[in-house]
Amino acid sequence: MGWLFFFSLASIASFIVSYFATKFLVSYLRKRNVMDNPNARSNHKNPTPRGGGIAIIGTIVLLYLSAAAHHHYILTLYYPAILCPFILAIISFMDDIKPIAARWRFLIQIIVVALAIHVFFADKLVFQGLLPQWLDNLVIGFFWLWFINLYNFMDGIDGLSGSQTISISAGVILISIFSDYELTYAFFANIIAFATLGFLVWNWHPAKIFMGDVGSIPLGFLLGWLLLDMAADGYYISALILPLYYLADSTITITKRLFQGKKIWQPHSEHFYQQAVRSGMKHNSVVLRITLTNLLLLLLALSSALLNEGYWLFSLPMSIALVIGLLLKLAGKNTYAL
Repeated sequence: MGWLFFFSLASIASFIVSYFATKFLVSYLRKRNVMDNPNARSNHKNPTPRGGGIAIIGTIVLLYLSAAAHHHYILTLYYPAILCPFILAIISFMDDIKPIAARWRFLIQIIVVALAIHVFFADKLVFQGLLPQWLDNLVIGFFWLWFINLYNFMDGIDGLSGSQTISISAGVILISIFSDYELTYAFFANIIAFATLGFLVWNWHPAKIFMGDVGSIPLGFLLGWLLLDMAADGYYISALILPLYYLADSTITITKRLFQGKKIWQPHSEHFYQQAVRSGMKHNSVVLRITLTNLLLLLLALSSALLNEGYWLFSLPMSIALVIGLLLKLAGKNTYAL
């Protein structure tokens, strides 16, 4: 099986490059004083280097380019998967070092998402023909931008975004392999997963380095693309189930803050996972609870993709129930947060 050898080689290369790149960044960013210093909202106690996402995104772009050198169609058909994360990483790292006004960062996000929609969704309909092409693309753009930013909002404790990225990527890989979904996307997700794993070794609690916007923003873009494409290919229930915890925690929290009249773009510590840490749960315990839920969501997403069309009547309500149960557990005594 040639594809299995190719996948294995890409997995090993992604992990090794990311692991050693992150190791270098731990000391390099500390020397350059690119640090996340604790404040009243922080969930860590010691100054920690931020910007480790450079290792993840750098590895992904490098491996995508390496694959494109051998399979030219990757560069021809999928160049936004290389170009757009690279642009977002540069802008985000500049912001990690010296803050850039939110309106300019958001403008760049709009431009790269518009480019990606033009290339990836010119003849695809995520809403399966319920909307005209222009409106379908407009709604895609809205949800994609939201997913990019919620991924950034949710990067708040050790190991969380890394674990979530691997969970979603694993779902894409398995659905691609065991269904008729295009295997190329499994390759992209595979590199994302193992590049993130190489970083996660250093980001596991107590973290020696943080991902920073340079990691969370491009990862939100890449995973948003894979999930939207999966939905366009007819696996929309699976595409909704895989990121359901992140969608629920971020959307409920931001909506609550909006109704309270708070500035939703400002940093805060009101997410459910943050409440859990502040109530005394260890970072590891919170992440492991979320990861267990994500594993169950992955199984439900996979079974929904493989079984008959009516199975979503079981898989989706079960997924929602699992996530609500997790949110209630994380909120603890603060169950009013729902």
